[in-house]
Amino acid sequence: MRLVTFITVLLLGCSLATARPPDACSLTSTVTDAKLTLSIPDGRTSFREGEIVPLVLSFTSTAHKRYSAVVRNYDRSGRLDLETYCLEPKARDPLADYFSTTFSLGGGLGGEQQLSEKPFIVTVELNEWRQPGPGDYRLYVVSPRVSGEPTSLNSLRGGGTMVVLRSNTIEFDVIKTKADSRAKQSQAIVAAYQHATAEPCDYGFPHECAAEQAARQLRFLNTKESTEALARLFWSLDEQPGGWDLMFGLFGSSYRAEAIAAMRHEINSPDHPITQDFLMVLTKLQLLQTAREVPKEPPMDDPEALRQFAERLRKIEAHEPEVRKAALTATVAALPHKTGRAHALTLVTLATERSDLLDKETAAQMRRQLIAEWGSLPEKTRADLIRNGWPPLDGTEALPILREIASQAPPHFGNAGSFACYALTQAQCSVVMSRNKALKRIFELNPAEGRSLILRDLSDPEAQPSLSLVKLLPSAQLRPFVQRAVQRISTNDARPWDYTFVGLFADKSALGPLEAKFKEDTDRLTRGMCLPYAVPMLRYFLRVDPKVGAREVQAQLVARKVTGCYPTLLEDLGASLPPVEQLAISNLDDADVEVAGSAARALGRWGTPKAESALWARLARFHQEWPTGVGELRLTDKDTSARVRALDNLETTLVYAIVSGTNWICGPEKLRRLRAITSRQQGIAISQWINQWEGTEGPWILNPFWGPEDQLTFSVLQYSQLDEEQIRVKLAQIPRGSQLYFQTYTAEQMGSPVSMEKQQAVLQGLRKYAAQFGVIVEERPR
Repeated sequence: MRLVTFITVLLLGCSLATARPPDACSLTSTVTDAKLTLSIPDGRTSFREGEIVPLVLSFTSTAHKRYSAVVRNYDRSGRLDLETYCLEPKARDPLADYFSTTFSLGGGLGGEQQLSEKPFIVTVELNEWRQPGPGDYRLYVVSPRVSGEPTSLNSLRGGGTMVVLRSNTIEFDVIKTKADSRAKQSQAIVAAYQHATAEPCDYGFPHECAAEQAARQLRFLNTKESTEALARLFWSLDEQPGGWDLMFGLFGSSYRAEAIAAMRHEINSPDHPITQDFLMVLTKLQLLQTAREVPKEPPMDDPEALRQFAERLRKIEAHEPEVRKAALTATVAALPHKTGRAHALTLVTLATERSDLLDKETAAQMRRQLIAEWGSLPEKTRADLIRNGWPPLDGTEALPILREIASQAPPHFGNAGSFACYALTQAQCSVVMSRNKALKRIFELNPAEGRSLILRDLSDPEAQPSLSLVKLLPSAQLRPFVQRAVQRISTNDARPWDYTFVGLFADKSALGPLEAKFKEDTDRLTRGMCLPYAVPMLRYFLRVDPKVGAREVQAQLVARKVTGCYPTLLEDLGASLPPVEQLAISNLDDADVEVAGSAARALGRWGTPKAESALWARLARFHQEWPTGVGELRLTDKDTSARVRALDNLETTLVYAIVSGTNWICGPEKLRRLRAITSRQQGIAISQWINQWEGTEGPWILNPFWGPEDQLTFSVLQYSQLDEEQIRVKLAQIPRGSQLYFQTYTAEQMGSPVSMEKQQAVLQGLRKYAAQFGVIVEERPR
């Protein structure tokens, strides 16, 4: 990701910072009845240079159920920075440059565990955060992982009562190892890695995978030989075992010049794939190497330091195109000498490279060559190119490839949605997505052929094709298939796919039998029994006969008090909501907070303009009942905690429904009115939305999101996930004279690349539409 993106997030967060936090290593434990004990397994006190230093963090408490610890051992960014490792004398953080110049969204799955006298154990490796050379060391750890049990909602939001634990201090030494010994060690680890990669890794238990372990050992060895070995081995972050450790080893090495030289050498190696990941690492290493000083992340509460930090990052990034272009030029020259998989994957890299870094003739040549060599590509690579919408497959020259993919058997499972892979493995899902994408491409290139292939799938009695493809067929061609599905429903022989299919495509002629069958099935229900297909049937009724639909929805809402079914029915109806909008408004006051919240979400997303006043009125009633909010309500037991959280969620839902309503505009005046009556927690978010409107956070960006199977949604200001019809509604509401900047993306910037021609077509369509209302839409400068 681009370096300066990082600073944007820092600047946004700056307004919320209050005081500069103290140095973590200066902190002491804030409680006496919880304890953090630091140790090294087996009591070791001596390690060889470059050897992994394992640590055990043991959390205990003498107070029963007073404290909880966060249960996490990873982060999506690549490193979990909960604890601070305080080493005396100090040693370098091997990844300081990487994390100070790379923005990545962290987080990950985890939970909490209550502390007791039985230790809660966390195992880590010191080398992840510190790179100790030869010498004698003292180490202690400061951890915010533990919190006191929350007594109110506000303390729950903050993770409970904040607790700092400082561990005991341990001592160890690192012994200098002879150069020839470390070189032999590097060779042995490389041999172990190469042997291990012949066997698949179980990624559910990565530390039990020999290849992962070898990559990690090589990463921390930190010698010239190990650095060159990392460059020889690394080619992908996710496609090779230990890819992230190999990359972090290159960034963390003290031998950066050697790492760059070795990676450049590998470009010419016949059996080394040159991937986008490889080029990214090489480019960034060169940028960091040539920078006079890699800036360190400044405090969040210092706006001037943040701006200077951003400027230094921009200066580093300014050289990125020329550095990457040089690597690409070398890769193009090396391609004819590549062999096997290395040739195929390197060709994919060049053919999918962003167009401004390769001259047009070379780029066109690479794309032609990739299509010609399609059959030699790894199966997963072919599936990824199809699924991700590789732009050259838009042309007629790709028809033979698309036909081959479409010739595979259609899916025989409940693929009821436009993008659904229920109960499938990742590989199976990839095949289905690729086939769906290929069929759609064929339809776009040759509609008659595409229709015949989709009809072929529909004619297979066991097939359940993607409904996003079925929508491409005219209603006359669908009629016999709809009749068969209605017949299967009437005779209790239906598949789940049939209900969604009928709900979308059946006309009013099917109303009688479907209404009778629905009534028959619902009459048999008792408490706890719910019809899995109720929502598509109710959508059908609302579409073909709104009176019948409204009656059936009302019946289900009444029956819910007995059956307990469909608490989110109103929002599940989606765009079918308007005929039952009044029911949704009345359900804003339902005693079940989940039902009330669902009604609010439905009205915000699909309600007509009159729904806005109903949402304001319900929010006013909420604050009459809870004039100071629910943040300080006491959490006395599990049931009380659940009730308080539900009330808090209801306020949040009402505010967001008003703020993000599709069919009305909520500008600065309304936002300030909201901020005046809501809780402080809501006020923080509302202030950010006000800043967006007033331009203090930059220009208004109209951002498209190209989802699976080309599902296109948009975000602008506080509005998100707007479909193509809803964004037009919003453009008509935005004040005249407003200027929006449409974001376009190169192939490198998009997870699912879409051709620039297609992006420009969407931009021109929105620009023309917005002009009718005096709103200017321009392309955002890159």
